[in-house]
Amino acid sequence: FYKVTDESLVIHEEENGLSCCKDKRKTNFLFAGNLGRFQGLNSLVLGAGYVNQNVDFHLELMGEGSQKKYLSEILDSNRVSLSSRRSVDEAERAMRRADYGVVCLHPGVIRYAFPSKVMAYLAIGCPIFAVVESDSNLGQLIKDNDLGIVASSSNAINIAEAFEEACLLRRNWTATRRYEIAQFAKEKFGVEQILAKWIDVFNQISRSN
Repeated sequence: FYKVTDESLVIHEEENGLSCCKDKRKTNFLFAGNLGRFQGLNSLVLGAGYVNQNVDFHLELMGEGSQKKYLSEILDSNRVSLSSRRSVDEAERAMRRADYGVVCLHPGVIRYAFPSKVMAYLAIGCPIFAVVESDSNLGQLIKDNDLGIVASSSNAINIAEAFEEACLLRRNWTATRRYEIAQFAKEKFGVEQILAKWIDVFNQISRSN
């Protein structure tokens, strides 16, 4: 999962069955995961609708969940699309082709959960577009290590501004930078690093007994 080479970051334009990022003139955002109420995707979709009409971008929401029908009713079909859950391999290929991987959580949820999709996006070098509290651990991680864009709040207008900023910065995410992001993920979230943290936890428990 964390084996990354320069070749693995090459974007292949002829992969079949993937709707995300076919038009590389656009800045493409991909949310892959549960379309549930804790994700706060209604604000994300509304924010996409407020983006300046001169900004060429597309947001794909890939997955299933309790909010999918509602999202289909409020989205701007010129800016946002819904797609079904894909296989792991297909989802990974879509992430590789996206300009940004989206992480979105309802305010307050980030205090209780660190989205696993963060590690999935970063492991393949995909920059993150995050709608989470900017002062959260995840928000700080993204900003401190230049891993993507963090919206200043979950307000739809602020999300729209973050979309516009991300589109302006799209060309900063070169193949080299995406490779560096993947290397960061390997060093931060790799198996050896996670194992070392667990060993440290067990040692602290042992010392306390």
